[in-house]
Amino acid sequence: MMKTILIVDDEPAARYGLRRALEAKYRIAEADSAEAAREALAREQPDLVLLDVVLPGQDGLSFLRWMREQGSEVPVLMVSALDTAKTAVEALQLGAADYLVKGFELEELRQRVATLMKLATLEKENDALRRRLTTEGQFGQMIGRSRRCGALSRWRTAWRRRIRRC
Repeated sequence: MMKTILIVDDEPAARYGLRRALEAKYRIAEADSAEAAREALAREQPDLVLLDVVLPGQDGLSFLRWMREQGSEVPVLMVSALDTAKTAVEALQLGAADYLVKGFELEELRQRVATLMKLATLEKENDALRRRLTTEGQFGQMIGRSRRCGALSRWRTAWRRRIRRC
């Protein structure tokens, strides 16, 4: 299944260039404002957001803040013509995964997108394995499910609780 990227930029030429650079490997959704991006975020459920800092109405940093307040963990790659350390630092503090200044080489964009997609996939797998470890325990399916094994497991748990109280 193709991963989805949401491109949020008010400049049609910028959206076009980003789409052309990435559409061979990813499904692309677009939004020209933060308001349109809110709708697209819910509708498209993207795997990555490319977000411009300067947008009409609500700016990209405010939109990123809103995303994180809503609990969204979708990776965000900030893309901006603003080449200021202050903006980049603020974006990263708000939870952006990376920051690119417009004028970048397309191969650099593709590489950063691929890296962020891989990282997001690994984080999802890691979370799933942690949940599985929590529900199945350290030994997973290795320990039998017979009555005797269940009794032994309950006895061990009870002992641990008693020891912690001491």
